[in-house]
Amino acid sequence: MRSKERERAALIREREAQQKLPAENREKLPRPLSNSSINKTIRLLSTILEQAVEYGHVERNVATGRKRLLKEPKPSRSYLQPPQVAALLAAAGQLDHDARYGDTGRRRPLLATLALAGLRIGKALGLRWRDVSLGSRKLRVVSAKTEAGVREVDISPTLTDVLTEYRTRTRHADPDSLVFPTSAGKRDNPSNTRNRFLADAVEIANVKLEEDGHEPIAHVTPHSLRRTFASLLLATGADVPYVMAQLGHEDPKMTLGVYAKVIASKTDHGAAVDGLVGASDWAPMGTNADPMEVDA
Repeated sequence: MRSKERERAALIREREAQQKLPAENREKLPRPLSNSSINKTIRLLSTILEQAVEYGHVERNVATGRKRLLKEPKPSRSYLQPPQVAALLAAAGQLDHDARYGDTGRRRPLLATLALAGLRIGKALGLRWRDVSLGSRKLRVVSAKTEAGVREVDISPTLTDVLTEYRTRTRHADPDSLVFPTSAGKRDNPSNTRNRFLADAVEIANVKLEEDGHEPIAHVTPHSLRRTFASLLLATGADVPYVMAQLGHEDPKMTLGVYAKVIASKTDHGAAVDGLVGASDWAPMGTNADPMEVDA
């Protein structure tokens, strides 16, 4: 195992050295596997060898034992503070406003749904208008891996307004249409949200955050926004069973263990969440494009 760690460290050093070279002179090096990925491979091999021992093909399982595994760092589970949420959504609204003619204008409503309704990115991209009840401020998650995952999620007043405004200008507003499709009405892919919408909004948000003396947003993913939603609910005083139901969790340990870094802040919980993230600062922002010419 130590030789594998040395090999990985050498590869990382070589990649760092390559980054210092002009782009045309760089060699394409393999990306080193993480300790977690290596351990998964070792565990799989151990399972296979265990079967081989049982069938008498080998005498012993050489891949078993804790000493065979590499040390894994605990994953960093990021989430945003309320001023960061407000800045991120305002930035997304600005990007929608400044986008080219005919742009979908879905950045702010999509990121707001992730941060203020706590949907996983795959569920948000698969959401259809028939599952969104703006009148009763509910949205339904109709398919999930667990029974608890099939649920109704309360929509905050501001998110209701954002989605209502968005629906008036999207060409894909029929009940069976996706809420956040591509311009062709097709399902978008998560990497587009991560690499374009979220990354661009973070870049703009950080300028404003630094100007206002707030901590800039560091590493953030769509799932960070789901954790943010849970933390916001807990900060408003929502009890654990309610937060579990909103997230689709079956085990309270998951809700508490992963999400209980409650944001420092002192029930319609939705209205309280709006207050935490300063909804009045970003909610009015819309798009520059003609509503009838915008594709969603």
